[in-house]
Amino acid sequence: MNIGLYQNCIFERDFDRLSAGFQSIDFIHNPRPWLREFQIFQDIFEKELHLKHDVVGAVSINFEKKAKLNGIEVKDWIQKNPGYDVYVINPFPQFAYCHFNLWQFSDNRSSFPFTEQSAQSLQECRVEGLVNPKRRQSNSSLATCSYWFGNADFWERYLNEVLLRVINTNPSG
Repeated sequence: MNIGLYQNCIFERDFDRLSAGFQSIDFIHNPRPWLREFQIFQDIFEKELHLKHDVVGAVSINFEKKAKLNGIEVKDWIQKNPGYDVYVINPFPQFAYCHFNLWQFSDNRSSFPFTEQSAQSLQECRVEGLVNPKRRQSNSSLATCSYWFGNADFWERYLNEVLLRVINTNPSG
């Protein structure tokens, strides 16, 4: 299985911090920092990296620190579990037990109305089904980071059904 594991390098120093088993993605130009990893996912899609690998994904330079896994371990795990469209790594599984849902957690930590603003943004993007602050999240429906690796089918669906809607929406002030 051809697995492409990448880490986002948005600062020069990031190239020296790659975890074992990952290749770098040079994103120092970072044209829209407010889009965070979304713009990197779009770049991967436009460069057709998702077509050059059976499974591909890009994670932040902090992946190993948060997930306690390096790229060699991730690749081994994917190879031992073939056949999925997407492989998700949730570095904080305890969130499902400590918080009603991620929205409640974020509201408790933010000084602004996080859930309200997120829900409004997702409505504007026409992906409001992703937000339900009244629904309890379990580990079957909760990921606290964009730590996932997917096949071409997953990338096509994710980009077209979610990501491009978010990127191409002009959020209200």
